[in-house]
Amino acid sequence: MQLVFLIVAGIGLCYLLTAHRRCDVFSLAFAGACLYFLPAFFGSVPGGFNDELPVPIEPETYAVMSTVLGAIFLGAWTWDLGGSRSLSDEPLRSDGLSTSVALALAGAALVIAVYVGGARLFSAYKEDVLDGASRFSMLTGVGAALAAALAVAQRRWTACLVAGVLLLFTVYIGLRVYFVMAIIASFLVHLQGQGPQRLYIRNFTAITCAALLVMTVFVYKCIYVLVKMGDFDQILAMLVDSEFYLDAVISSEPFTTQLVLNEVVRTGFETEMDYILYSVVGQLTFFSGEAGLVFRSFNNLFQPALFPEVEWGMANNIWAQMYAAGGWPLFLAFLGGFIGTLRIAARAMATARASNRCGVALATAYWAFYIHRNDLGYELSELKRVLLVWGVVAIVSSAGRQREQVPATRGPDVNRPIRAPQRTRLAA
Repeated sequence: MQLVFLIVAGIGLCYLLTAHRRCDVFSLAFAGACLYFLPAFFGSVPGGFNDELPVPIEPETYAVMSTVLGAIFLGAWTWDLGGSRSLSDEPLRSDGLSTSVALALAGAALVIAVYVGGARLFSAYKEDVLDGASRFSMLTGVGAALAAALAVAQRRWTACLVAGVLLLFTVYIGLRVYFVMAIIASFLVHLQGQGPQRLYIRNFTAITCAALLVMTVFVYKCIYVLVKMGDFDQILAMLVDSEFYLDAVISSEPFTTQLVLNEVVRTGFETEMDYILYSVVGQLTFFSGEAGLVFRSFNNLFQPALFPEVEWGMANNIWAQMYAAGGWPLFLAFLGGFIGTLRIAARAMATARASNRCGVALATAYWAFYIHRNDLGYELSELKRVLLVWGVVAIVSSAGRQREQVPATRGPDVNRPIRAPQRTRLAA
């Protein structure tokens, strides 16, 4: 089954990189799936968390991964045959005020986040950071990510620099996701604006930069504790060791994520389906936690049963969640819905207004790329945060534009001299 996976991945990559098409949300979704299915290229997942030998990937796990990749590829191909041709390449309408609003929102949230979290945010221990993180920490990250995408789209490099500083602060304290989502959204907006192209030929440099950024994220995850402790001698020793980079990849999040899927398939682990519905209802309800609504995540169900020795929370896996709750029928039904939402996002990305296009790009970064390591409830909570920030930025910037466009009413000018009426000369 590994050969089938490699063939599907190869065909999809060749098409998306060499076909004359837009670099759109389907391209992003396929790249995200390849990254999070990285263990499938190696043929194994970690055996556990106690230096156990790697475990071969189950044939049915390969079938799940191959089906996801194949569905995204077919979705891209059918979209190119139909819907993509109806899109018009409208020039991006600049909206500089939205960038300023997003930056102001992120900056204000940062001040409150540091005040609320205090020294815990700067601790070298992840448990302390998570304990000190608040909604304002998340607001800082989402606001800065949206500001970065807007700044790149509109070539506002000073604003991009400020947004980058805010994002690097979130990386420093241990919240890397906002930096990654900002990079993805910025790349998506930039490449989408270039129209149909052969991505590998025209943007080889961009692809290389994206790969280096991914590797940087893998590496930083292994050294960020040492960075916060100030042990730079140890960091230098690790960076000059060639084996460190392979270890950084093998110990990265995709391997833990697919360990969950492989173990669910191998053991035949099953769950009820009702908690998924409850989690969806809860995330579509604002401030559900304050209202006393308590919902279970997939992690709360599989970890005690499959990984009881792990003392920290493990990453979720949405494909394992669907497989465990309803087998292949639920998995295929959700996958079909996922492809349908990608078509909607691909059409929405064609909007000419900068704030709308960047908002869709950031939401799509979470949905098309980051979905592979979440369960459905947590994924919707991430999208809800993006929607809230995007809505505030759009409303405030729209109100500011309308105020600027209202013309001042001009009364009569009393200082203007009154001209005498001209006499009409009668013809003789």
